Amino acid sequence: MPGLVDTHVHAPQYVNSGMGYDQRLMDWLNKYTFPEEAKFKDLEYAKEVYTKVVVRIIVVILVEVA
Repeated sequence: MPGLVDTHVHAPQYVNSGMGYDQRLMDWLNKYTFPEEAKFKDLEYAKEVYTKVVVRIIVVILVEVA
């Protein structure tokens, strides 16, 4: 029986993937996540990032299925 695989994603945190694993949670949030989330006030930026996240997820699924 396969183990649980966490597949959820937070689009505002997508660009931070792989960054700050050596930091405590609050340090990581303050250094990476909160500044990135603030950029989402710009709707064009938000659309661009969400589009990239959705495309990336679809590509990953298609690669896994193939």
